[in-house]
Amino acid sequence: MSISVALCTYNGSAFLDAQLESIARQRLAPDELVVCDDGSTDATLAILEGFSEVAPFAVRIHTNERRLGYVKNFEKAISLCTAEIVALADQDDVWDPDKLRASARVLEDHPDVGLVCTDAEIVDRDLNPLGVRMAGSLGFGSADQALVAGGKALHVLVRTNFVTGATMAFRASFVADIVPIPESWVHDGWIALVIALRSQVAFIDRPLVQYRQHDANLVGAPKRYGLGDLLAGAMPAPSSALRQEAEKWHVARERAASIDQAAAGDLQRLLAKEQHMLARARLPDPRLARVPRVVREFVVGNYHRYSAGSGSAVKDLLRN
Repeated sequence: MSISVALCTYNGSAFLDAQLESIARQRLAPDELVVCDDGSTDATLAILEGFSEVAPFAVRIHTNERRLGYVKNFEKAISLCTAEIVALADQDDVWDPDKLRASARVLEDHPDVGLVCTDAEIVDRDLNPLGVRMAGSLGFGSADQALVAGGKALHVLVRTNFVTGATMAFRASFVADIVPIPESWVHDGWIALVIALRSQVAFIDRPLVQYRQHDANLVGAPKRYGLGDLLAGAMPAPSSALRQEAEKWHVARERAASIDQAAAGDLQRLLAKEQHMLARARLPDPRLARVPRVVREFVVGNYHRYSAGSGSAVKDLLRN
């Protein structure tokens, strides 16, 4: 199977060389590297041009006439890929030499799998390990991994996105359903959701990416809030964020209805997610008045199916 790597860049000269070298060292080389640059003003384009002259595969560099932002830039890069498999790449990570081979093997051996993602090791700007993997950072534990392995990726995705864009590879046959990516969604969560509606998702429990954390990250490993943050008022404003989340799932449900092979039960699951987020967003201000509504959502299991379980319920009861 042929492979395209879709790489998006923007002022990435500090780390780009290491990522390009890691792509060039893949045990299974891609057929092409498609780069979309979003208006870099540093040495990024010079680094890319230099790499294109020595790379052991085709390198196609596209420069945007105007800034698109990272989601629409990935959408453009994906649309320009010509191979059977599309693997996404961030400009500041480093790939294990076996990343593409391991991902391609899953897709070749399992025709029912449309997307495969891997774990990642979170590192600092100098590639020093920070002692945590991406799966752990996302709360993607053994129970959720078993659901995904059993063909129930959507059950997990409506609760939390466990797919990191820098670790994913998917069949290009899904691109027509993926684009355009809605403004309210980040590209990796959207791609995973769309493909999960039509196909299976696979997870490789190996850290095949060094996921670099630094001050310029557009999207980094998620910050996890605790009860102390809640009581101290350090969490983001909840009601507006929950309304935005509900609208995001409304958009997803509308698009899903137009996707061939999307099962009625899956569409109902998307509707239930939207309704749960709206219920949380509309909780009254007085804390005591929230109790009956929170208890109702908890008893019917919605907090565990569509939020972070008991923790989300407690947060809803205590937040300002």
